[in-house]
Amino acid sequence: HTLTALPSTDHYTTTAVVPTTVGTETPSSNIVRVLAATNGTVVQYNGATIATLNAGQYFDFRSGAGGIVTASNPVLVNEYLTSQSEHSNIVGDPAQSYIPGVNQWLGDYIFSTPVGSQAYVTNFLDLALLTTDVGSLMLNGSSVSASDCTVLGSSLYSTCNIAIAAGAGEVKDGGTFLAL
Repeated sequence: HTLTALPSTDHYTTTAVVPTTVGTETPSSNIVRVLAATNGTVVQYNGATIATLNAGQYFDFRSGAGGIVTASNPVLVNEYLTSQSEHSNIVGDPAQSYIPGVNQWLGDYIFSTPVGSQAYVTNFLDLALLTTDVGSLMLNGSSVSASDCTVLGSSLYSTCNIAIAAGAGEVKDGGTFLAL
């Protein structure tokens, strides 16, 4: 089951980068939901207008390749990862994450995955960051290969998928970034 707290509207954003998710790169893989807090909010995905929302309204769309949500007023962006029943090349259950806006990114994240008999077969970090910061990305004190990252179209942002071992670790960068 999913347990989370809904962020307050002062944590909504006008720009959010949705990272690519490993194994779900097809255009219709995951569900992205954008929730508006203000009437007349124009929402764009990768530069194309996809909805105009009033307060309390949301718009869902499918995406797997990563992209950039921008809005004329602050919005809450949520991503639902679909499960292995929709993908023949991955093993996993559905999941849900709020996507913090670029103004809420951090420069250092500590993470942990299950270990022992509860360990997952594969573990990945999905990241979003400025393309100029890819070269300073570190995982557990070692440089991350730029080949793990892909530029999102003609934007300033890249998304990275990094395979990680079971257990705890740290990912950090010289700039701020998103880790999911």
